[in-house]
Amino acid sequence: MLFRRLSILCVLTTATLGVLLLRAQNHQASQSDSASTHSPSSATPLILQEGDGEHRIRRPGGPTGSSSVSEFIIRIDKQNGNAEDFYVATEILKPGATIPFNKHDNAEQALIMEEGGATVTAGDKRAVAGPHSIVFVPRETWMSITNTGNNPIHLYAVFSRQGFENFLRARSVRPGESLTPLTPEEVRRAEVAGHFTPWDTSKGPYPPGVGSQSATTQSSSGPTPLILQEDDGEHRLRRPGGPTGSGSVPGFIIKIDKQNGNAEDFYVGYEILNPGAMIPFHKHHNSEEVVILEEGGATVTVGDKRAVAGPHSIVFIPRETWVSLTNTGDKPIHGYYLFSRQGFENFLRARSVRPGEPLTPLTPEEVRRAADEGHVTPWDTSRGLYPPGVPHP
Repeated sequence: MLFRRLSILCVLTTATLGVLLLRAQNHQASQSDSASTHSPSSATPLILQEGDGEHRIRRPGGPTGSSSVSEFIIRIDKQNGNAEDFYVATEILKPGATIPFNKHDNAEQALIMEEGGATVTAGDKRAVAGPHSIVFVPRETWMSITNTGNNPIHLYAVFSRQGFENFLRARSVRPGESLTPLTPEEVRRAEVAGHFTPWDTSKGPYPPGVGSQSATTQSSSGPTPLILQEDDGEHRLRRPGGPTGSGSVPGFIIKIDKQNGNAEDFYVGYEILNPGAMIPFHKHHNSEEVVILEEGGATVTVGDKRAVAGPHSIVFIPRETWVSLTNTGDKPIHGYYLFSRQGFENFLRARSVRPGEPLTPLTPEEVRRAADEGHVTPWDTSRGLYPPGVPHP
């Protein structure tokens, strides 16, 4: 009897150990699979023409000075494209229009201005921004913009993380809805929901430490606000031997990243696409991307969408989404490329040099390593002209 009980106990123990071993193997295999594959995004690719998006009109009663720009368009956020990171909006600053001093606690901000003439204050810096300029505003940094020029300015406001759209929706309505004034309590709740602090002008015209005063400079260890004119930034030249077609745009400028502004989230690049120039099919694994095209004429393919982008257009590229762009027009296009998370700049630096350095051709191994470090997959054209699932002629 004792021997029988021992035999049963031995069998049960062996079975239990086998189950535990199988579970451990399955868990290890699952971890290996998740590390080697990339989950598709639930976000929707967008090719947005100038007037596309969610039009809003500001209600009276907001922060002092904020009603000088009454209308704006929400282009990309959770409700527009189901974006996971980005919030993007556009508005036109007429001469004299002001965005009063404010700061954001949860997101970095990149502001792109097509035309010149805006007087910009960002942290301890103040300058008049020329055409094709970019302003980098780190978290917890006071900023203000006034169009002190004579012409309207197309302004793109790109946030690396969502939240501010909550404030803007709470203090605005859709066209045709009633413009009821905001109450002080509505403003307070909207500010909390939007991770947003407007400057209280009862304390004085300027927040402490802004560029209009002899202020203490920004901490060298943290992100640094930047007011970048068109030619400012890290100039790079692409080396030969990269992905097929990528050499048609030889030069580009890294505007914002860890090495330029000590940004925590953003990588922002800039280049001019001459007629016929192309960005061949590729996809990014770790970051969403927003492309801003000042002039029209680019044929854009992103995911299952294909269109010719007009002037002042915006392209939203979710993670794991094939994208390609060709200037099929007859004029150069100023293009801005914004990433919500860094990484792609590693690929670009590895496959380029600074002006004056030797343009040694890339080896296949260098391209492979650069793609891994940059979280990017170029399409292998030996498998066909188009990746699976994209529209084409």
